[in-house]
Amino acid sequence: MPRIRRNFLKDMEEKYQKDRNTTASMFVQSFRMHYPNIRSFASQISRFKSQLKNAGCSDIEFLGDLKPTSQESKEVHRINKARLELRCKNESITLKGVGDQLILLFRSWLNSDTLGELYVGIAALTGLRLTEIICRANLEPPTVTHSYTDNAYWSYCTGILKKPKGFKGHEKPLLERRIILLQSLCRLRKLFFAKFQEADHDNRHIASQVSTKVNRAIRKVWVFIEVPISGSHWFRSFYCNATSFYMNRTSSISAWVKSVLCHESIYTSLHYTSLMITGYGTLNFESQESVLKGLTRLQLS
Repeated sequence: MPRIRRNFLKDMEEKYQKDRNTTASMFVQSFRMHYPNIRSFASQISRFKSQLKNAGCSDIEFLGDLKPTSQESKEVHRINKARLELRCKNESITLKGVGDQLILLFRSWLNSDTLGELYVGIAALTGLRLTEIICRANLEPPTVTHSYTDNAYWSYCTGILKKPKGFKGHEKPLLERRIILLQSLCRLRKLFFAKFQEADHDNRHIASQVSTKVNRAIRKVWVFIEVPISGSHWFRSFYCNATSFYMNRTSSISAWVKSVLCHESIYTSLHYTSLMITGYGTLNFESQESVLKGLTRLQLS
């Protein structure tokens, strides 16, 4: 007689429905025995908790006890971090001596009437996501004075995705002057995505409608065969790499990425640190005050 495979999570849910007096610690112990791998255990106990919520469980104390110990949570966190760092190390891409050339190329594409070039120029120079570029993000004037960098290369960016509705915005460095990027952004929306400016569309709906069109347009203009790209992820990585060289004075690269991409966790930011590019240093992003201080030091020496 063939063996009937059962879903363990389903079995546990049925057990809960039959006997509501079963304690959370008993369920946790069953999960530990069934999932000896600590990462699998932590993941599945979380899924089980979600299933019970969806099934109508209202016992907050019971749900709160369905969790790994603090020591187990720390271990899962350590394992996930180590795996992510190894993945980033193995997938790292190094481009030598092309940093400023790429910035200048992307700047020139801001004047294009071709969707692929115009989109890539904006994405690489701002680090914005697809839906943010199509209709969400707005590049307002910076709210603070940046001592090392000309304020023309900064913006108070609003309309950032994956943030609560109460999130107002954040200071964002740019690889081209804000006024030029804003003009290019408006032109892109007017030429290719006018219908998405008229109503408040759902983000997923926008992405499903435009992602194929945009990706095809990118492939038509992307002639660098030796540089594999994966949509906005590559352009955001390039943006972080270039802005870190020109505008980061105090932070580690991972902390810088967390700041400019507005991530909640620094571990999310590690995904954007695997792109390594050299060839920066010929462009000027400095503020007038910084330039004058540099001239003073030269004269004194």
